[in-house]
Amino acid sequence: MCTLSSLTGSGRLGVRLRVVMNRDEQRSRARAQPPVVRTFGGIHGVFPIDPHSGGTWIGANSAGLVLAVLNASQPPTAATSGLCRSRGVIVPGLLECERTEEVADRVGSGTFAGMPPCRLLVVDSCTIRDFRWDGQRLDRHRWNVDRPFMATSSSLGDDLVETPRGQLFDSMLARGATFQAQDAFHRHSWDDRRDISVMMSRPDARTLSRTVVEVSADSVRMIYQDLETDTIGLRTIAPTAGRRTEVIS
Repeated sequence: MCTLSSLTGSGRLGVRLRVVMNRDEQRSRARAQPPVVRTFGGIHGVFPIDPHSGGTWIGANSAGLVLAVLNASQPPTAATSGLCRSRGVIVPGLLECERTEEVADRVGSGTFAGMPPCRLLVVDSCTIRDFRWDGQRLDRHRWNVDRPFMATSSSLGDDLVETPRGQLFDSMLARGATFQAQDAFHRHSWDDRRDISVMMSRPDARTLSRTVVEVSADSVRMIYQDLETDTIGLRTIAPTAGRRTEVIS
């Protein structure tokens, strides 16, 4: 249960790619840990940690890639009902990749084997790659980044939220594809439809956190906001010579 959006351009502070992701989870789920920096094959990656799985739902690296996993809600089948491998391992396993093409070469059905249905998005300032796993088969899609992008899911059913959230995204950014409009979209909640809102709330679940990744020519910054405690975690990494990177903060 998540909503992700991406914008490109030379925005504030020279940001050329900005990805925002709301994470919706069960209220009973343990609070996630703020972003950490890890080294993957000589490249630095940054991501928050889900203590339940030890993995993550979103990460970025010093090559300027942003990777995110969304659950995919669909009617269970006999083939998918027993799948239990955590989807949280997908992003850390790919953070050493430097290009979307490298991710595409490495990702296959084996990447998702044993996992429930999900969707992996890989974004840089030029390309979005979308891998959709239904529990048995992997579909691949690729787009050039020439317009604002949004993807969303809900345990109530992806079909239930895709149209209203998509229409809201289009209308809010039609007035100007700005970072301010992007933030307003991720904070939006309908008074009479909180259960399907972008900033959602139900008796059993709610939007727990928001993660912002800003990629500029000389840095990758991740801002993580825990919406229950209103605390913010910030980590920044920057490229250095070759593939090696250093942690700024």
